Amino acid sequence: MPRRKIKLAFISDELARKVTYNKRKKGLIKKGAVKVIERYQNSYMRDEKRNVTQERFTMQMITKATDQIRKMKHDNRENELNLLMFV
Repeated sequence: MPRRKIKLAFISDELARKVTYNKRKKGLIKKGAVKVIERYQNSYMRDEKRNVTQERFTMQMITKATDQIRKMKHDNRENELNLLMFV
């Protein structure tokens, strides 16, 4: 059940104003601490994704080399066909 809407107005009672301020301050500090911790944890996970293991690096290099070989074979085949057709 939602809370009812509160009118925003200056709190004239000094003691009530200080109590309200301290309550809000505690809540804001907690929220700020949570955000700082989340930011640190997310950056750690992001860095972990960026790091590459030896096995993963080797697999990437193998796939890159096979792609290059496939492209070169395709280009060579096209060149041979062009030479045969126009000679």
